[in-house]
Amino acid sequence: MAKKPAKSDAEPATKGGSKPSKSATPACVLLTGPDVYQQHKATADLKAALHKQHGDIDVMTFDGQTARAADVLDECRSFGLMAIHKLVIVDNAEAMVNADTREMFARYAAAPSEAATLLLRAGSRWYKSKFDDLVHKVVCDGMSNGEAVAFALKAAKEEHRASLDQDAAELLVERLGPEAGMINAELAKLAVASITDVKSKEPPLITIEVVQQFVGMRKEDEAWAIQQTVLLADRETIIEQVRRMIEVARLSPVQIHWSLTDLARKLHTISAELKSGANEWALAKSLKLWGPSTQVLMDAGKRIDPERARKLLRLVVEADHRVKTGLADHERAIERLCLQFTSVIARRPAAASSR
Repeated sequence: MAKKPAKSDAEPATKGGSKPSKSATPACVLLTGPDVYQQHKATADLKAALHKQHGDIDVMTFDGQTARAADVLDECRSFGLMAIHKLVIVDNAEAMVNADTREMFARYAAAPSEAATLLLRAGSRWYKSKFDDLVHKVVCDGMSNGEAVAFALKAAKEEHRASLDQDAAELLVERLGPEAGMINAELAKLAVASITDVKSKEPPLITIEVVQQFVGMRKEDEAWAIQQTVLLADRETIIEQVRRMIEVARLSPVQIHWSLTDLARKLHTISAELKSGANEWALAKSLKLWGPSTQVLMDAGKRIDPERARKLLRLVVEADHRVKTGLADHERAIERLCLQFTSVIARRPAAASSR
């Protein structure tokens, strides 16, 4: 009995991770977008659907940057010796499907082979054309924070056999960002870390405390977090955090220096503007400040005399110059700057100290 022809009708674009029809898989599938995890998930779903429909399949992979379009389409049209259905995958498809070959692929998509399924995996630079309307298109362009939280809750249960607390899921996304691959990889470690009884058949519960303990902030966020420590004016803590950032978190001293420069700039602006009678709320809005650290920063600006704040900003700029000209070690320069920050921030206003 002849096999049922693959479905070749055009289907609407969907978000990453959509599954092919259980009755018949599309003959041509296009995955576009930067989210690699979603592309791999969609590929796995397609393979599973093909196995269910055809049994054993052959999988052939081409690199769109080096392979020829004619060779790929010939492979799709040719029949193997064992008459096994083929899944032909083209990575970096945006390099292969270009102005010279786009019409060729459109003609194939309009009349695809029954012996093969063509899967094109492209990145963000995919050029949209009429070809997109002839294939089953899956858009893998990442998720919003809300979608990432929902993904984390589902992945913890279905892929890692663990229960994820809602607050823990939100913190996980806050620290990692809405990147499915990173979230999924971190969940695998958190699920193991949450096991309290190896003999228990109950799924381990990933709590917010577990996330706080095992998941660090993104490097960009951690570099900016040093501002909060500096504002507390704790000399011992600030040096300890700088060493941890550089030696454990492997942050670049350049990132930390940028954070200190930004803090010095904001402190100088706040100090000068508040002394001139500026409104705190309007000033915070103009500096794009938000969250609990806003008031801490405002209070520090009130304590600092504008002239001392200006000198602090100058010290940060001079330190950057000395590092770039080879006159100072960057790590030592950052430590000295942090101590200078805490010294200035801890000092009371001149008017108060003269009583």
